[in-house]
Amino acid sequence: MLDVTLKTIGDAIVLGEHPDWDGKKMFWKKFQTAVDICLESKYDWFWFLPDDYTDHNVQAMELFTRQGWDNHLVAINTPNDGRTHCWGKHDTGQKPIEIAGITLNETGFVDCSYLTNRHTLKGLKIEQPLYSWWNTPDKSSGVGYQNTMYFRSKGVKMMTPTPSLAKHGAHKSVMHGEHRNQTPLIAK
Repeated sequence: MLDVTLKTIGDAIVLGEHPDWDGKKMFWKKFQTAVDICLESKYDWFWFLPDDYTDHNVQAMELFTRQGWDNHLVAINTPNDGRTHCWGKHDTGQKPIEIAGITLNETGFVDCSYLTNRHTLKGLKIEQPLYSWWNTPDKSSGVGYQNTMYFRSKGVKMMTPTPSLAKHGAHKSVMHGEHRNQTPLIAK
């Protein structure tokens, strides 16, 4: 049994805080716990959504889950912060997809806010990053990097929407405060 605080909101499972999870240093454990809960659930689609995002476009996310992609390797970022690639350029040849006024462009990476399905998540294991990773001021938790590298190895099509499906503003970052003051991630 997982020793975490869980609550449901409709069909959503909300993962609460745990006393041993400490910012970016232990975010890997929180994210892996979320993956485990998803894979143990009865659901086929999962939306990883950090608590500092607002203005969620739930209708668009629901629409994406009805595209017949249940057995496709796909991950759709929630925000569009202007990055066209991250951790090196990666391209599977996916052409832009237009759905209800939203364009999905391949970007070859995911950060920690994305929509995906059970088929894509199977086998994902987030491990504790080396001390040199999370103790570096300009690096975040390492979780988005691990997601991205695993998904690339499986041939997952990772896409970013235009416009954003959630907002991430210029507010103070709890996990990555010092670096986000210099390099903000603001959804477009």
